[in-house]
Amino acid sequence: MASSSESRDDARRVGDRVGQRVGVWTVAAAAIALLGAAGGPSSHRTTPKPAPVTDPGAYQARLLSLVNDERVHHGLRRFTPIGCAADLATHWAEQIARDGTLRHQPMKKLLQACQASRAAENIAMGNVPPERIVASWMESRRHRENILDPRLTHVGLAAELSDRGRWYAVLDFIER
Repeated sequence: MASSSESRDDARRVGDRVGQRVGVWTVAAAAIALLGAAGGPSSHRTTPKPAPVTDPGAYQARLLSLVNDERVHHGLRRFTPIGCAADLATHWAEQIARDGTLRHQPMKKLLQACQASRAAENIAMGNVPPERIVASWMESRRHRENILDPRLTHVGLAAELSDRGRWYAVLDFIER
């Protein structure tokens, strides 16, 4: 019996907005081999795949840790979490996960709620680990600029797992 494999594409769109301008949308697709079956017993063992993160708090903590690692690596201070931005990020992540869409919230809300002089937002969607989301942001010029902008010092972060098993992440940045 011949071996067979099954693969699935997981397309993730990532977008950002600075102020009221819409940034660049990046579409990334990754084919993932789901299983390979041989006709008889196998003499090799496979390493079990780690269980996916399903706890929003753990997912968010990992995203923030990875983003802050990038800042430190580039000689910048870690972001300071701020409640006003976290509240808006949470509301927005819940909304886009519920709707199944990836779109930005108006930055005016963030500027006003946080009494900020500058605001930016990175968003992402996908059935991927936090490491892949941050890697995608760092590969995108506009997202990378948001993460590494020394004027943006405070963040609000949220991640919501949709009923379809996709993560929706919102990272709101502000300058105060």
